[in-house]
Amino acid sequence: MTETDRSARRVAAPFLALSVLCCLFAFVGLDVTSYWIDELFTLFVIDHDGGMREVLSRALTDTHPPAYYFIAHAWIRLFGSSETALRALSAVFAVGAVWVFFWTLKPWFSLPARAVATLVAAASTLTFDYAQTARSYSLCVLIATGLMGLALAIHARSREGEPVPWRLLGPFWLLSLLASYTHFYLFLMVGGLHLFILVGAKTTRFRILVLVSGALLFALMAAYVAVLLRDTRQDLQNMWFKNTPSFLFRQALWAVGRTWSGGIGAILVLALAPWSDRLKLARGVAVPTPPDRPLWPLAMSGTVVAVTVAVGLAISFVVAPSFGKRNLLVFAPFMWLLPAWLYDAVAPDPATRGGKLLIGSVLVLVGVNAVQLPVRFKPRDEDWRASAAYVAGLPGCRTTELPVVLPWIFGPSTPFFRDLAQHYFYGRYYPDFAHLHAFTPAEFDRPDKVPALQALLARRDGCPVVAWGVHDLDAENEPSLAADLSRAIGARVVEKRFDFRRPGAVGFSKRTTGAWVFLRPN
Repeated sequence: MTETDRSARRVAAPFLALSVLCCLFAFVGLDVTSYWIDELFTLFVIDHDGGMREVLSRALTDTHPPAYYFIAHAWIRLFGSSETALRALSAVFAVGAVWVFFWTLKPWFSLPARAVATLVAAASTLTFDYAQTARSYSLCVLIATGLMGLALAIHARSREGEPVPWRLLGPFWLLSLLASYTHFYLFLMVGGLHLFILVGAKTTRFRILVLVSGALLFALMAAYVAVLLRDTRQDLQNMWFKNTPSFLFRQALWAVGRTWSGGIGAILVLALAPWSDRLKLARGVAVPTPPDRPLWPLAMSGTVVAVTVAVGLAISFVVAPSFGKRNLLVFAPFMWLLPAWLYDAVAPDPATRGGKLLIGSVLVLVGVNAVQLPVRFKPRDEDWRASAAYVAGLPGCRTTELPVVLPWIFGPSTPFFRDLAQHYFYGRYYPDFAHLHAFTPAEFDRPDKVPALQALLARRDGCPVVAWGVHDLDAENEPSLAADLSRAIGARVVEKRFDFRRPGAVGFSKRTTGAWVFLRPN
């Protein structure tokens, strides 16, 4: 081993050590937080004895492709559907994505550069959050990472005019198919990769092959979308998405913040570092010349991000509002590539004081996001479990008919979504979901128009619960609901709140209320 290799390993070691720590914490506290509403919908789709056909049937009521649901259904058949069991699958995907990313970059970047980018990935709020979320996002990032590695290898050969072997093309197409049936924005990302590979192709035969690949994927995806639009129970025009400039900007900013997290500061430092050398040169001080770095990996990443965002926006405006923060996280590996490229472009020398300072600054700026790791031991999302236990433990309530607030933004107030709320959302942790009845905030505002609700609010059977609400209630609309309930019972309701800490771009934001139980005064 040369001295250069030993130096590279010394630089990489602390970055990789922190990355390992972040990955280990992905498996810590899997059951601390109860399932939140999207995870509860996952359980509706997969937690039954109907087999894969029933999984597909239930998946078609949603707005997502079914691949993750199939995998998760098979997983819980082996390990059960507890929080620890099901979220462990996401943790495996998230940790796998981090280390596949590290090895994927090996042919293109130095060991220290890969270590820096890997820590950006491992310490990101994205990885922290979705490593313990029973949804498809961790799987999406893993698939995107694999596609990125294959696309880098395919384009590198194609741009030199070399034949691309089927050992690369076959896995790339199959992984593209899996990506398309895992998340619709992964399908858009696949389109961006095909476009970049097509533009860089040097032979007509290879261009035709890329076009045929893309056309076949598009046909298969279009067939599924046609069935989904026929069967979905969602009102696609009235979900939580909006097409206002402020909403779209906030969604994009949220996605960038959680993808890079602490790495944003490191990226700025690395991007500005060459200016320091230029100032030295202006003063006649000799500085080492950094190696030339090819721009095409960045061009590929930029193409993927631009195509995904542009087509996503077009679909949001033309078909149905759908441009959202979580959708944008699927191309995270292409954004994590930037700090690796910047590090090698700057090429700090660990033997010099300036190089040590730069490397140390990057380590601190990226590693600071590890401050969030101890929060694995605290609730981090809306608490259906604790609020259900509280309601069930109140005297006279367990066998009493109770009104609950329908998550009205999550889905329309149809019988399907009312049953979903009563049975699979509130009922997941409540001893007897048959005693729960879901009503919208508008119905609580005019209970006289809903005889069943009016009867529940007028009862005097000893149970103090007036209503129980978890999802879609927040600090803005909760006071209005409390006022409606107070007016309905003729007395000011008492509120029992269940708080948690929502992940932020760096560390954690202030405490947030995620569940309310409204009680009659004593």
